[in-house]
Parts: sequence; structure tokens; C-alpha cells
Amino acid sequence: MLIEAVAAGVPVVATAFPHAVELLTGGPGLVVPHQDPVALADAIRRILTEPGLGARLAGRVRPLAANLRWPAVAARYGALAERLVAARRPAVSAASA
Repeated sequence: MLIEAVAAGVPVVATAFPHAVELLTGGPGLVVPHQDPVALADAIRRILTEPGLGARLAGRVRPLAANLRWPAVAARYGALAERLVAARRPAVSAASA
């Protein structure tokens, strides 16, 4: 769900699991400790009340969001599949052996 939240182009608050730390630190959201509802509430409150914070975080999301949406991901998978098929060596046939 983290990728979907970032792809939505809005600020994100997540607990500190490895992918969230990698994606959000210094970027489009805030990371809070696990099982810390006070920290979670504080992070959400900051986004809603600190002047300009939500806009700054959203601004950091926009460059990432386009590449995280499913059409962009599907296009990259399709291009990879095409490269793999094109690079595949032809199988040796019984007639040429």
C-alpha cells in the first residue's frame, strides 16, 4: 500500500519498515516508529497544521508518482520482457545438429 499512497501524489506517513524508510526519508513523507500512536498522530498533525509542510512533501511526491503508477510499471515490465526475448539465443534444432 505504500507505493499506492506515494503514487497518489499526496504526503505519506508510515511506520519505519525498511521500504518506507528508503522511500520516504528526505522525500515525500514522514516516518514514525512502530507501535507509537502518539508519533503517528503528531506526524499527521504536522502535515495538516505546519505551514507549507504538506505542499513541500507533495512536491517531493510528484516526480516519483508518475513512475510508480501501474501503467508506467507495466510499460517497464513490457520493455524488459521484450529485451529478454530479443536477447534469447535461438534453440538448437534437431535438423541443424
